[in-house]
Amino acid sequence: MDSQHARLIKKIRRIFPKRSSEAIFAALRSYGVEPHEREPYRVYLAILKLSEEDHLSDVSFYLKVAKQDHRDVLAWAEYPNQTKLGPNADSEERAESVRKDEAQYQAWLEKT
Repeated sequence: MDSQHARLIKKIRRIFPKRSSEAIFAALRSYGVEPHEREPYRVYLAILKLSEEDHLSDVSFYLKVAKQDHRDVLAWAEYPNQTKLGPNADSEERAESVRKDEAQYQAWLEKT
């Protein structure tokens, strides 16, 4: 098992402790089969991050969104503060949002 797969299984087990991690992984793998479905590993993590604990319906919803445009789930998961900024945000607000997003996402990745 490679490190990406191991990280995904760990995350799945934490978010869905009562479910089969392999079944959820199989569901996630429905994304990435078409040529336009890019960055599957990154998208899988985004879907897991956005999914509430033990709600398989969230996985289904975010998979559908990702199949339409994967950038949506990536933005919601990785850049939540930046996506809330309006067009009039100054450079200091933007820099603070970037810092918060990076710290928050890294903390989520490291949490097991």
